[in-house]
Amino acid sequence: MIRAAALSYAIVFSLLVGLICSGVIFIAATQKKIEVLQTNKEHVLFDSYAAVRFGMYSVAPGDSAQFIHVTGDTSEVKHQQWGAFSMITSTTHKSPLSKQRSALIGMIQSPQLPCLYLPGNSGGLKITGNTKIEGTAYLPNAQVERAYIAGKNYPFDELVFGKIIAAELGLPPLKKQWQNLLPTNLVGTTKAQSYIAKDSVYSFHGASTYFQSITPLVISHSISGNVIIHSFDSIFVEAQAHLNNVILIAPIVRFESGFSGTVQVLAHERIICEKDVHLLYPSVIALNELTLRNELTKRYILLEENASVLGGILITSQQADYRKLPFLELRETSVVAGLVYNSGETEPKGTIIGSLYTFQLSVRAGGGAYGNHLVDAIISQKRLPDYFLLPGWLESQASVKSKVITWL
Repeated sequence: MIRAAALSYAIVFSLLVGLICSGVIFIAATQKKIEVLQTNKEHVLFDSYAAVRFGMYSVAPGDSAQFIHVTGDTSEVKHQQWGAFSMITSTTHKSPLSKQRSALIGMIQSPQLPCLYLPGNSGGLKITGNTKIEGTAYLPNAQVERAYIAGKNYPFDELVFGKIIAAELGLPPLKKQWQNLLPTNLVGTTKAQSYIAKDSVYSFHGASTYFQSITPLVISHSISGNVIIHSFDSIFVEAQAHLNNVILIAPIVRFESGFSGTVQVLAHERIICEKDVHLLYPSVIALNELTLRNELTKRYILLEENASVLGGILITSQQADYRKLPFLELRETSVVAGLVYNSGETEPKGTIIGSLYTFQLSVRAGGGAYGNHLVDAIISQKRLPDYFLLPGWLESQASVKSKVITWL
């Protein structure tokens, strides 16, 4: 005879074993589902990278296309111009998952640009102090000489640490779309709306947001992404503002001392970066001097002490008045990395890492003003990092290969 207690123990034990086995099976099944889900997420992520690369090489700016992967997954890819660079966005589907990815794209250019291009047929360039020109220099009549200004001599044996080539009478031409850059070139047909001061992130996977105001704007908050802010008066960016990949348009744009962010700027009167302002890579500031009506105010870009712009500076003019050329001033310890193209006059007391194209050079020192002189300036193509992509503004620049600047 088997006691009832023994049977109950057996039943309880069997239930426990069953529960344990069921738990093991459930855990194994759940683990398998998680593994499949993670594998699918990984595939979608790699497919989204592949879709962006497809957009870089196979989709023209302004166009969109569908890309079918070898796995059968699909991606919608869009290529749009974003200021001086391109933006590729992709949305990849692998049921039930979906992945969006954006990347800012630049172009590797050929041939390598010179460190300095100074046109004309004058007596050439004169240098003194701790000036260093590193790379190929195009100079008037291929001439460069030592000078003595404000008690300073030129102490180095080499006048140019690279080749010296005779420059043409004028600057190399810009590509057509950069010769007269206007707000409509950046905004297109996007409908304007009133500016709202709030912290916001705008996705590049939708239409651009375009804020417009006829009054001065003060930006003091956090704005990131696919947004264009346009004032018909002026824009003042306070130091505590956080801007990331936005476009600013106004006649006058000023950055308060201490600001740091990534922006692209278009103005037609002046752009001022106060002390310790850092416009991070890839940032571009552009000044397009429009036709003036008896206007005596000089149009200019100013980088005060210890300010920096990493990307490029473009200055163009639609009036070509040689008595008051647009002006670029880089004060001591300021830095520009990238391509600087100035159809006017440049006073580089700071450092340019990359290439400087300027119609004229000037310097104020020792109580005087001197044309086509450099004092304590550094202009170096050799110090530019390999990963750094220059804007493709010049007609002579041929695009060789697309490259991701940053993922967004």
